[in-house]
Amino acid sequence: MKIPKKRYIVNLTSEEREELLKLTSKGEIKARKMRRAQILLKADEGLKDREIMEALNVSRPTVERIRKRYLEGGLEKALTEDPRSGQRRNGSHQPYDRHRHRPGHTLWAANEGQVG
Repeated sequence: MKIPKKRYIVNLTSEEREELLKLTSKGEIKARKMRRAQILLKADEGLKDREIMEALNVSRPTVERIRKRYLEGGLEKALTEDPRSGQRRNGSHQPYDRHRHRPGHTLWAANEGQVG
């Protein structure tokens, strides 16, 4: 069976490689961004998808997606996430507070009746 040719070949510039090496050595970036940077570095070294998958414990679609994003939009697109679908956050969202007073309900405290 013939193995398909790699469609998304990563060839980093020296500046991009240096930036990724700095990012991965800091250890202060989010895990997803770190993993994407590692995938790009290994792809640039010429590793095959299977080798990258095994080295970084990621799936083939993840490796292919990062390669493709790099070729479509460069380093920035490959390292960042697109907004996800679903309900947008608008800043007015308040977390649920089961202790918040609701109209028609009586509030009482554990120390009720105690005099300070």
